[in-house]
Amino acid sequence: MGTPLFLKVAGIKSIEGYTVRLVFNNGETRIVDFLKFFSRERKFERALLEDFEKFSSMEVVNGTLTWLCLGVTIRDAKGREGFYAFNIDPRLLYEFGEEEGE
Repeated sequence: MGTPLFLKVAGIKSIEGYTVRLVFNNGETRIVDFLKFFSRERKFERALLEDFEKFSSMEVVNGTLTWLCLGVTIRDAKGREGFYAFNIDPRLLYEFGEEEGE
């Protein structure tokens, strides 16, 4: 199968510990071991590795794996606040993940 120009996460197939099976919009399933993918040097990644309940609260939002429990609040030039949830580029997940059945 080809890889679409704009690769998206289509769904979460399963979460087994910190290993997640993700389905992408090209029909492929990739297995991502977040114990290897995440770095304890990064604040949000460390928080997710230290709290499985938070980690497993992941959702697919607009084709991106997202944690609505973590993020940053930023004010724009007009003083309006917006919350931006922690998410990961789908292409990074796809490229890091192993093909199902390998």
